[in-house]
Amino acid sequence: MALESLSQGYGKSRNMKRLQFILPFFTSVLFFMAILFLGIIVFPDLTAGITANLPWPFSDIVLPLFFQPEIKDYELAAHVRFLASDRLAGRLTGTSGISLAEEYISSVYRRAGLSCMPGSDSYFQSFDIYRKGFDAKRTVIEISIGTEVFPLTMYEDTGPLFLSGEGESEAGIVFAGYGITAPEAGWDDYKDIDVKDKIVIILRGEPNAPGTVFAGDGYTKHSQFLSKMRNAKLHGALAVIFVMFDVPEMPSETQLLQPDFHYYLEPEKPDSQSEKPKPDSEMPPPCFIITNLSAQTLFERLGYSLPEIRNAMDTGISPVKTDISALSASLSAYDMQEAETITCRNVVGFLPGTDPALAEEWILVTAHHDHLGTLSVKYSGSNTSVPDTIYNGADDNASGVSGLLELVEAFASESADASATMPPARRRSFLFVTFSAEEEGLFGSEAFVRDHADIIPKIHLVVNL
Repeated sequence: MALESLSQGYGKSRNMKRLQFILPFFTSVLFFMAILFLGIIVFPDLTAGITANLPWPFSDIVLPLFFQPEIKDYELAAHVRFLASDRLAGRLTGTSGISLAEEYISSVYRRAGLSCMPGSDSYFQSFDIYRKGFDAKRTVIEISIGTEVFPLTMYEDTGPLFLSGEGESEAGIVFAGYGITAPEAGWDDYKDIDVKDKIVIILRGEPNAPGTVFAGDGYTKHSQFLSKMRNAKLHGALAVIFVMFDVPEMPSETQLLQPDFHYYLEPEKPDSQSEKPKPDSEMPPPCFIITNLSAQTLFERLGYSLPEIRNAMDTGISPVKTDISALSASLSAYDMQEAETITCRNVVGFLPGTDPALAEEWILVTAHHDHLGTLSVKYSGSNTSVPDTIYNGADDNASGVSGLLELVEAFASESADASATMPPARRRSFLFVTFSAEEEGLFGSEAFVRDHADIIPKIHLVVNL
């Protein structure tokens, strides 16, 4: 998995765009439903013959939707607007915002008359996940120019990379370009430099060199954080400092500086007594990031222009050697000793089938209701919060939950008495589930399968929105 692409942010303007597609789509569905209804009135025998011969699942799922007046575009929009509103603060797992979303979803289940899943007395399936981040007191960095300490503010100008290994180092700094060794491209940033027992400072990403493997229209394996960290360690470096600049379709430096971004969630609580330590050769080195602005200032103090260095590397299609031996650093990165427990809730509702012969065949409809929460970064050198700090998550995934809730109301209101000219009534059972903690690692769906393995054989179709 490309870890660097896991945390793409979703601002309001981007998130609400899906409404532009949802509303016309469902308006078209309603129009088509009206045409079908007129067909039933005018040509009942013909329509009955068509509907009777449709294969499952179209006969039980798709066609009945065209006869549900409960599905309305303004109701879909209303669900999205509430779930993606600032009031829910991005629906981050473990926050009051996501709890409000879960209560909202369960209220729709209750109003529609859904029952709890067989064997349960609640719409909520609770499960715990565990979070360990960096220890604030033991995760520090100090860069010096000679004997002068270069000013850096943690989580504004610098911070530990979320992939950082644990450890501490105090050594001189060596500039290693992009930190890439790529024999197939004739590129080696470590050629003719000695980084053994040093701290390397390297650029994020890779060269933008048209006509080479680094053509700039995509990213090779060499651009990945882990690849660069392993390469630095292979050459004897003690630690890595990445110079940030924004790379298209990758997390921004602002996102990577978020303290919460460095937290990881696990399906089982870490046990320090039973964990087997990895061999030192497999452990990544301590790793920090520094903002592009801070790095430019640092290099200017040494008489270099960082943009000119990057441009020379890109246009010259070869590494550029830069002497920054006046720099040194002292840094350490350590995890918290104890994991934080976060209680999460999936929201589960059950709608029994009307046909005794088919009711044990379940149709599972799912969507995840969690998102990314808020951005906690502050402007460098000030106490003023960034004006728009909420990842509202309209597209990811309030829209999917909205569709699920409308399906709940549609199928719950379907009459059990089907006439010869109408589609068959709901015969199979429906299980509706919205998942929590999916953004952190698909933990909601994993917990559902783990805790309900006995119902898996009953599930004949899964529709994920």
